[in-house]
Amino acid sequence: MFVERASEIFYRVHVDNDPFRGVVTFVSPQCQRLTGYSPEAFKTSPNRWIERVHPDDAAEMMRQTLAILASGQEGTRTYRLRDSEGQYRHIEDRVVPTLDAAGRVVGYQGIARDITERVEHEEQRRRAVEALKNAERGEALGRLAAGIAHDFNNILTVILGLSEAVQYQLGNDHPAAADLKEIDASAQRAARLVGQLLGFSRSQEVEPESLSLSAHLSALDAMLRHAAGDRVDLQVMLDPSPWPVYIDPSQVDQIVLNLVTNARDAMPSGGLCEITVCNVELTQEFCQAHTGAVPGDYVCLRVRDTGVGMEPDVVKHAFVPFFTTKPKGQGTGIGLASVFGIVKQNHGYVLIESQVGKGATVSVYLRRHHEPAPLDGPEASR
Repeated sequence: MFVERASEIFYRVHVDNDPFRGVVTFVSPQCQRLTGYSPEAFKTSPNRWIERVHPDDAAEMMRQTLAILASGQEGTRTYRLRDSEGQYRHIEDRVVPTLDAAGRVVGYQGIARDITERVEHEEQRRRAVEALKNAERGEALGRLAAGIAHDFNNILTVILGLSEAVQYQLGNDHPAAADLKEIDASAQRAARLVGQLLGFSRSQEVEPESLSLSAHLSALDAMLRHAAGDRVDLQVMLDPSPWPVYIDPSQVDQIVLNLVTNARDAMPSGGLCEITVCNVELTQEFCQAHTGAVPGDYVCLRVRDTGVGMEPDVVKHAFVPFFTTKPKGQGTGIGLASVFGIVKQNHGYVLIESQVGKGATVSVYLRRHHEPAPLDGPEASR
């Protein structure tokens, strides 16, 4: 009676020489709820259970089984098993060898339980802990970046001011005029770098407004093509009626220029870079699989390239400040970090998908902005 009411699957197997060609002498009825097969089906086809083990887990499951039987001591094997609906469930299987009078293993019995919910809970907890650590690390680096950026900005203000004053005093015909222009251009590039640092640290002053990403990117077309360079085929596909988003336009510039520049650098011999804007809904299922995402309506700005791609470990660290795989002197490591900071500041989500040799896709999800409805009646005239 207890065995029939239990949620675990109880079983007994008799073996002679080959532990994987034994005779199943008992399986509790719960096996049908999990696998769709009755106890009799496993008795007549002992390998049916093994055949349902995930291909990636089969060799390790067999190794665990052999180790347990060789030791003559009980042990646990874990694997994924295909259920009656074709989905894989995580199984924890406690195995107890059966010994004869001479101490030889003649079989085993065990209890198999479905631990999928526990495994998924542990994975969610692990992701949450990792996200918290990343947030704390990012917050500390953000404060450092903000301090450096503000001090650096004060220095640049002096350089740019004096450069402009000297250029005015000497005039364009002076032999040093070209050098002064180069100083000014370098200082301007440094100022843009400061802007990226402030974007990462989320401390820059912003003036958000309701914005159509498609209209805004259309106005940036010439600048984006210049940033992509001659070797890159830039294709822009914009939804003609995207939902509005609420963001500072300069932050959009910063996001898209960083992404296009990264795409260009990933294709030194040329290639294709696609920019798309479309309306999307992030579902509960998507957000469960992507820590930090929140369900709802978003406008997606996606930049895809056909470049060299990234290893999984590089993708994992892509948003870490000052992390870069570019040669020394060619990358600061704050481009994607600043994108991440801006998107988070605007309550959005950013996702990188990439494979080595197959390019990369960066998707920026910005929340749909619901503008207040116009007032009607007497209130509207006040």
